[in-house]
Amino acid sequence: MRALAVAVAVALIACAPAALQDEVVLTANAYDPQLLVLKLRVQALKYRLRGNLPGWQDMFRVAQLANDELGLWPFEQGTEPGLAWQPSPASLLGMRARLVEVARRDSAEQKRALAADARDRYRQGIVSVDSHLSRVESWLARVEKR
Repeated sequence: MRALAVAVAVALIACAPAALQDEVVLTANAYDPQLLVLKLRVQALKYRLRGNLPGWQDMFRVAQLANDELGLWPFEQGTEPGLAWQPSPASLLGMRARLVEVARRDSAEQKRALAADARDRYRQGIVSVDSHLSRVESWLARVEKR
């Protein structure tokens, strides 16, 4: 009986790094729906922001900030880039590739810290992008009513 308990403990310890790597990947996956909504909001703003609206330059810059923080291609670019394009690893959309890469090779303690840091970065980044987009959207709603 004791041998079975030792074997189970050894198996669990051997699986721990994979489980922690999965935790890091699941953390990234958990924020995908929110990132998709933000991406769609940015794309909608690209079509609504026009140069003939009063104060459009300021709101254009705010939209650019949201776009850059999210990790999309340049806000001024109308068409999506080719398949070789990748978002910056420092952006919300680009964090995933970096997280997966780092999670493969780091120690268990570093993976736990990485997952916690990723959750914090995603939460703060999503709030920031949402705030920028809400500001531009509310401005557009006021200006378009006139």
